[in-house]
Amino acid sequence: MTRADVDRLFQLLAIYRPGDARADNKQLRAAWALVLEPYPPEAVREAVAAWFRERSWWPDVSDIARRCPVQPEAPRPSAAVRGDALRQREAQRSWYLRHREALQKAGLPTVSAYLQQGGTYRDYYNLLEESGFKEEPYE
Repeated sequence: MTRADVDRLFQLLAIYRPGDARADNKQLRAAWALVLEPYPPEAVREAVAAWFRERSWWPDVSDIARRCPVQPEAPRPSAAVRGDALRQREAQRSWYLRHREALQKAGLPTVSAYLQQGGTYRDYYNLLEESGFKEEPYE
């Protein structure tokens, strides 16, 4: 749930409990937003409706959270996957630096510099082809 979702939820609570000062309490809204952040808004609204079907007093946020479905934790990438990603990023960076250096030696601009000067991708690759520049393959 977002803060905007909690604001809408407190509008609903104000309907269930008209005149209750808690409906306008910004600190209470912030606390509810923190606790209910992992839950989808629909589940929270259903939990509030279920609460008021059984009780008429203002709920505690934990009462509502207990009525919401448990959200599965997002899987964390393994150390091997993180290591592979770091190696891939380093390989890309290394290739980019070698490529940029080769362009400089050939007196050619990078694609971003060429585009900033108003050129197009097609013109840039035509320029590379006309100059005989051989791009090192990325591995």
